[in-house]
Parts: sequence; C-alpha cells; structure tokens
Amino acid sequence: MTYNDEFKLQIQGQSREVQRLNLLSSGENLGVKTKKTFLLLVLIIAIVLLVSGKGITADLYVDDDGTYDATTPSCDGTDTCYSSIQTAITAATGGVDKVVVCPGTYAECISMKNGVDVESATSEPTIDCTTTLTATVTFENGPISCNLDDFDITHSSGDGAGIALDGLSGTVTTTISNCTIHDIAAGAGIRMNGVVDCTITGNTIYDCGKAGISVGDVTTADDVQGGSSITIKGNTIGDNTDPFTEPNIEAGIYLKGSGSVTVDIGTVAEPNTICYNGEVGIRLDTITDLMIDSNTIKNNTKGGILLIDVGSGSGDAIVQNNDVYDNSKAGINIGGASYLTIGNNNDIYSNHAGVVFNMGNVDESAGSPSSRPVKITGNDINTNSWGGIGIIDAITNTVTITDQNVINDNTRAGIGIQNSCTLVITKNSITYNDRGGIHTGTWVHDPGGFSGTAGSADLTIKQNRVYGNGETNYGSGIDVRHATGTIYNNLVYENHRGGIRFGDWIDEIINNTVADNGDAIHDQGGGIIYDDISAGDGVNDPPAGDPPAPLDIRNNICAYNQKAGIRACFTNTPGSEERDYNLVFSNNGTGATDCGWYTDSGISYVTEGNFSCANKQFGGCGADFSGPPHALDGPHDIISDPQFENRGADDYRIKSTSPAVDAGDTFYGDDISIPPGVGTSTIDMGAYGGPDGINWP
Repeated sequence: MTYNDEFKLQIQGQSREVQRLNLLSSGENLGVKTKKTFLLLVLIIAIVLLVSGKGITADLYVDDDGTYDATTPSCDGTDTCYSSIQTAITAATGGVDKVVVCPGTYAECISMKNGVDVESATSEPTIDCTTTLTATVTFENGPISCNLDDFDITHSSGDGAGIALDGLSGTVTTTISNCTIHDIAAGAGIRMNGVVDCTITGNTIYDCGKAGISVGDVTTADDVQGGSSITIKGNTIGDNTDPFTEPNIEAGIYLKGSGSVTVDIGTVAEPNTICYNGEVGIRLDTITDLMIDSNTIKNNTKGGILLIDVGSGSGDAIVQNNDVYDNSKAGINIGGASYLTIGNNNDIYSNHAGVVFNMGNVDESAGSPSSRPVKITGNDINTNSWGGIGIIDAITNTVTITDQNVINDNTRAGIGIQNSCTLVITKNSITYNDRGGIHTGTWVHDPGGFSGTAGSADLTIKQNRVYGNGETNYGSGIDVRHATGTIYNNLVYENHRGGIRFGDWIDEIINNTVADNGDAIHDQGGGIIYDDISAGDGVNDPPAGDPPAPLDIRNNICAYNQKAGIRACFTNTPGSEERDYNLVFSNNGTGATDCGWYTDSGISYVTEGNFSCANKQFGGCGADFSGPPHALDGPHDIISDPQFENRGADDYRIKSTSPAVDAGDTFYGDDISIPPGVGTSTIDMGAYGGPDGINWP
C-alpha cells in the first residue's frame, strides 16, 4: 500500500466540530437539581474571585471576518472580535488572557507570547504563512511559556518551518497539541534548538521537506542544548522528504543534543506512528537520556531507528515495546558511543536487517563503530531479509544478546558477525534462519567475508536453543570459524548443515547437546566439527585440518548427527586429554549401536572388530589402534544411547537412567539443582548439566 493509500487515511476522522457538538448536547441531559447545583457553584467561585481582586477573565476571540458568537460551533455571529491572530496575541496579557481562534484561514505568521495560550474554537483553523524562509509559528524571545492547540499549520514556500522553537535566549516551555502540520516545502514541521521543555502530543505531521520534528540543521550550533526535555507522544508523522536531497535529515524525528538532553518518544497509552519518511523514522544523535516506547515505526526508506552516541550510563537509554517493520534498511541501527538497551518486547521484522551495527548504512561519516555496552534483550526479531542481528562495523565494547530474544526466520543468519567484536550471546531461541543460527563471515560459498583479523570476534555463547537453521543449505546452527571464545550449555539440534563448527581460536566447548543435525539429501552436517578456516574451503565443504592446542571439548552429548558426532583430532597427552568426558551415539551412519564399548576402572574401551564404528563417531579421530585393549582417544568418552526424554518431541533432556548422568568432568563445577543429576559433586553431560545448565522455559 502506498503512502497516499495508507498514511493519509490515518489522518482522517471525525471533525473536532462534531465532537464539540456531541459534548455540548450531552449537557442537555442534566437534571434540574444538577443545573441548580452547578449555577450555585459558579456563583460561589465568582464571589471568591471578586473578593480576591482577580475577577474572571474573558478569552480574546479571533474570526477572519472580525465578528463572532462564542455560543455557536461555527463562531458566526455579530459580536466584534479580532480578525488577526497576531493582533490578539499582541493585545493579550501574559498569564491572564487566552486567544481563541474561530474556523477559517489566516494568511499570517504568528509569534507566540509568554503566558498566552492560543487554541482553536472548533475544527482546526488554518494558519498559512507564505513568507519565504519564515516559520509559520515562532516564539518571542525567552524565557517563554505558552501552549498551542488544535490548528492546521502550513507553509508552502521557502526553507522555513511549521513551528520554530529556536534561536531564543531562554528556555521555551510549551505544549503543541492536536495540530495538523503539513506541506512545509523545504523545512521541518516542528524545528527546535536551544533549551527546550516541550511536549508534542496528538499531532499529524506530513509532507515536510526535511523532517517532521527536527533540529535546525546538522551543525552543533543548531543542537538542542543541555537542560532540554522533549516528550513526543500520540503523533502520526510521515512522508517527510527533502526535495533538494539534503542528507540525514529526512526523518520523522531527527534530534541532536549538546549536553544533558532528555527525549521521550511514545508511551503505552499514547504511541506514535512514524512511517514513509525519506531517511529514517527516528534519528537521535548525542541524546543522553532517551525512552522510545510502544511506537509503530514502518516503511521508512533508510531504517526505522538510527541511534548515534546516545546514553551516558546504565538504564538511561532504552528502546522498548515498539513495532519496527518494513523499513528498507535496518530496523534499528546503532553506532558511536551508544550506551543502550533494546529490550522488553520490541517486535522487529520484515526489515532489510533487524538490529545492525553499520554506520556505512547511512549517508554521512559522523557515525563510528560502537564503543559502549549495548544490551539486546527479550525481543522478537524475525523475517528480516538480511539477518536478525548484524555486526558489520567493528565494536570496541561488549554487546550482550540475552534473556530470550526470539531470533527466527531471517533470510540470512540469526546473528551474523562480519567484524571484530565482543559478544555475549545467552538464553536466546535462534531458529529457522535460512543460512545459519550464529555465523561469522558472509554466507557465500567461501568462508570469507570477515572484515576483522581472524579470531578478533570474541564470543561467549551460552544456554541458547539453536535449531532448524540452514534451510537454504548454507551454514550451521553455530558456525564461528573466525572467532575466539567459549561455547557452553547450548542445545543445538535439527540444523540442516551441522551443529557447531569452529576454527583455531575457540577455547572451550563444554556441556552442549548437539543432536540430529545435518541431512541425508546432501549427506553433510556433523555435531561438533573443527574446520581450518585458512584452508579456504567453502561454507559447506568437508572440514579440514586439526585444531591447535589448547582446547577443551568436554561433557558434550553428540548423537544422531548425519556425520561425525565430534571431529577434532588431537595428539593428546594422557591425563590431560583435550577431548574427553563426551558421549557420542549413532552418528555418521553407525545406527543405534554402542560400537561394542565397555569401561574398566572408569576408562572406556572399544572391542576389537568395532574400530570402524568408533572412528565414524569421531570422524576418524576416535580410537587408539596401537594395540589391545584399544582405549578411546578420550579415555572417559562414552559411546552409548543418551536416553533422551522424548527425542521425537525435541525434548533432549536425559532420563535418570542415562549413562550421561553424573558422568561429566567435575572440573567445571557441579550441576545446578535440576533433575536428573543428584550428586553434590557430580556433573551431567549435555546442555542441562553443570553450573550453567539450561534452566529457562
């Protein structure tokens, strides 16, 4: 649906004149007793005011023909009034009088006065200022406090603005409400700079050349200054595009701060709809305190939300509970020193990318790679055409992706990592992404596309559920061949091209359950697989090389994978084996067999004649064939049925009778208090065992 089909329909509705008529008519239902009580109350208030010496003030009315009747909805009458809004404002006494404007079109520019509110009598009178380079509504030099309510504001020529709160010597305190601001040829709907204490509520802002709500320019001199507080709620802001193609300011909302500035955009009760803008829906630069809450942000050309250098500490910059979708580039794009939380049920979908760190995605060079902690928590990030979460720029601080983000059905990776970064990825559902769950590099046939130095992506991957990824037959559940870090307690299953694939820099792969990965059609996809990225093999080519020491692969369960359960060949030193205490079963076409394994004094052996079966479990890196009794390379490895609770229903917890119960290496800590492990100094193999066992629904 186009802008003309959809957006303009949103601004149509019942006229305010009809609403006021309904309100007036409701008074006819008052009973006689109620009316008497009301008249008595009015009399008492009048006496109190007269005694106090203040009296009751009259509103200053404006009608374009100079006559009015305040009792009629149309204001038509014979009483004399002002014919110019500005004349009435000039005559009004600040803090005492209010200017009330009747329906009509007023071809003038007005300047608001301290203490004088200006409002419509009925149905949005039009203020149309045609003076070039002049705003339709300005404010006298400050400090100034006044409100504007219920007007149609337009400005058809020049580089002016609909409403300008800028260039003043003091604080502007105002509420701008229930206005329609439109057709500002090359300017902003509402422009502001300096110190502003402003609430913008219930307005419709569209067809403005620069932005719906904006600072004056992209220069520091026109920033919103320290001490400002701006609240934007309940507005519809759309189709704001610069015909002269000035970059970076064609936004629904574009605000840039200098000093301590607070910006609140949307509330649960009064969300904004921000759509069809020429650049981004919301762009905030150097705003110290911000809340973007419960808005609909859609169909913007270069992204939904762009945040550069926002926040100053934990909890002061939050994006939550928004619907961000159908934006041509990123749903949310983050850069610079942004201390930020993106969380609490944002629904980010059908964008080019969901959440991305990519300043090259905007037409200016002010943005830099992220250098402050960012937390992405509890969001639904799905059906984005590039990927769910993308690291394109190098990141110099920690990004935490945690607490049950649902990252699914994205066309490329769930989490795509193409540059240096530090990521903590924990407690997420990463599912059914076309080319992989967590993936370093790009998604073409070769393993390249990583912009940083190999190993410079430092990843902590823990307690995630990663399944069903790689439906286009590219990528694994976790494919991190360019990365260093640890992989703990993940449940990785039913991925089309493998479970966990890693390179030279991963330190520990502990307590994962990796099952049912790979597919028979392509005869590819193992459990935990080392692959030497320097060999230049394609994403889906068979793995090559042997991992360097040191590396711990322990306490994992790898079963029912199309290829090897674990493939990582070591020259182990007895007593300090790098691969040990793992359970493998029915991998690599071996069927439901234990390969004739047995234990003696806690050490696993393979019976003679079953060497091939054992080797298939370990991809050729399994049994030691130097002579009987043929001990496995990892002496505490087990080849046995893990006894999953209900594999057919994807329940990969282990039964209390499983050989993996209390069979892990206790070096990593004891089980948390969940079944089936019962020992105080024991650890179960698999994703539910150990101190970091999966314990979320």
